[in-house]
Amino acid sequence: MAQANLDSVRLLQASATYFPPAGGGAAGPEKAKHSLCADVDAVPRARIENDDKLKVHVKYRLRATRGTSPQSQLALRVSVLLELNYTLPQGLRPSSNEVSAFSKTNAMLNSWPYWREFVQNTVARMNLPPLTLPLFRLVPPVQKGKQP
Repeated sequence: MAQANLDSVRLLQASATYFPPAGGGAAGPEKAKHSLCADVDAVPRARIENDDKLKVHVKYRLRATRGTSPQSQLALRVSVLLELNYTLPQGLRPSSNEVSAFSKTNAMLNSWPYWREFVQNTVARMNLPPLTLPLFRLVPPVQKGKQP
């Protein structure tokens, strides 16, 4: 799978909603005194098509609140669905575990910059202070019973 070639990345779906502060006006950018706490999740799904094509859909979601408590007021919600198309090397027949691992690593690494740029530009177009997501980092899984 390491020789899979990324052919295209396509935005299939996007959504963004800003929720003005309760009791405040809708005009003007978010005040600096409101610190946003953002939570991001991603769900990749992959399937092989025509024996040599791999299609991966990655659904990203961001939810930002005005504080860190569970009762914090929702400030922002952004989501996208990206489609990544890969060509597989001739004769390669990856197992479902290999396809799953590829979608959770390579596809995430390939699609994260598009997600990151979408969030940054969309938040700026909402006239809010910049929101830059961190770089995507892969962390090796911790094996049970072994100390790092």
